[in-house]
Amino acid sequence: MLRARRRTASRGTFSLRAITHGGVAIALFGAVLLGGLFPVTIQGAPVTPELRVASLPLPGLAASQR
Repeated sequence: MLRARRRTASRGTFSLRAITHGGVAIALFGAVLLGGLFPVTIQGAPVTPELRVASLPLPGLAASQR
């Protein structure tokens, strides 16, 4: 039978995969941080959004209660 081999590198050293994953995580964190520091605001947008309840279709028993 074949047996699995353990890696011969010591466990205390960083591997290239760990450094790559850390770099990707830091890049994503930086993108989220920059998006939070510099939000995009739209001038024509209302402060509170309006929901037109009367125009929503109500299926079933809720539609008959009008």
